[in-house]
Amino acid sequence: MEIMTDKVSMELEAEEDGYLIAILKGDGETVPVTEVIGYLGEEGENIPTAGAAAPEASPAPAVSASNDDGKSDDAFDIVVIGGGPAGYVAAIKAAQLGGKVALVEKSELGGTCLNRGCIPTKTYLHNAEIIENIGHAANRGIVIENPNFTVDMDKLLETKSKVVNTLVGGVAGLLRSYGVTVHKGVGTITKDKNVLVDGSELLETKKIILAGGSKVSKINVPGMESSLVMTSDDILEMNEVPESLVIIGGGVVGIELGQAFMTFGSKVTVIEMMDRIVPAMDAEVSKNLRLILERKGMTILTSTKLQEIIEENGQLRIKVEGKDDIIASKALLSIGRVPDLEGIGDVEFELDRGRIKVNEYMETSVPGIYAPGDINGTKMLAHAAFRMGEVAAEMPSKEIMLLPN
Repeated sequence: MEIMTDKVSMELEAEEDGYLIAILKGDGETVPVTEVIGYLGEEGENIPTAGAAAPEASPAPAVSASNDDGKSDDAFDIVVIGGGPAGYVAAIKAAQLGGKVALVEKSELGGTCLNRGCIPTKTYLHNAEIIENIGHAANRGIVIENPNFTVDMDKLLETKSKVVNTLVGGVAGLLRSYGVTVHKGVGTITKDKNVLVDGSELLETKKIILAGGSKVSKINVPGMESSLVMTSDDILEMNEVPESLVIIGGGVVGIELGQAFMTFGSKVTVIEMMDRIVPAMDAEVSKNLRLILERKGMTILTSTKLQEIIEENGQLRIKVEGKDDIIASKALLSIGRVPDLEGIGDVEFELDRGRIKVNEYMETSVPGIYAPGDINGTKMLAHAAFRMGEVAAEMPSKEIMLLPN
């Protein structure tokens, strides 16, 4: 099946085997994330129809006519911790449903995707695309007498910041237009299920949506603390094109940034423990992408374990298992992201490998607290977080009687 979103167009392979016994959506139809579009099953198996019962799902939590645990009349209906895709969408949805809503954000509105992920990396990739198009111009009859170029990283950073700030301003405007009160600071949950901002300002609330997002994952390798080893957050503030760059981790983010800096002029080497790059993608995609990138000059080492990083003479010596040392000007640690649990405060949640466990309504093991987005680790994708944020806002809004039962 081929899908198109605002971020990617790709083919998806079903996770289970079976016969395609029903298609519920038409070709080219726009479908919200998480909505059922078809059924796989045994040959001849019956499926739900318009007049039949839908597949059995977990029962929705019972809706109480009054469930504010003795909170005062001045309390917020819902406080959202985190202003990323899950958080700001949840806040807006709750406000649309009539709630008195506050949102607490420790950094910038828009979260990782807008500030340190999807949007800035695409700005870099667009510059790389322009450079590649210049190289191909002669094939289309456009003669450029001097095709040499340099990348003004200060100007690129300025452009990236302008794009990001415009979108951050848009999110702020949306929240303002729906009457959401925004508090700047670190929000943590207290034992009595209120929210404390920066350890001092207390926000009394009936329900909480914890959408703390994710943070860069680290690995315990000697030498990782070197200032020449950057995270994906750091590299998007770097104002130079390094002569050589080693990417530790061949996932989507590492490959995107590696491709951009390779086009800008860096000699790029990718180190990946798995047997292929972008391992979350289809194997054929990984294979063809590797061929394309190697043809352009990228060195890719798969099934390779990083052993140690040594900083010497202003450069890095990177030791890998079973291969020669790699000398590089800089290195990028890009092995993925993990849930950011800073906001859990004094409350104990049921966790699964560092991720907050939720049901299909985004409710956690603690009644009245919901956790949509990256923090639950289900799908660390912005468009999935949008939908999870909506779902997380709907149930608590019903519970405080903002919606009819």
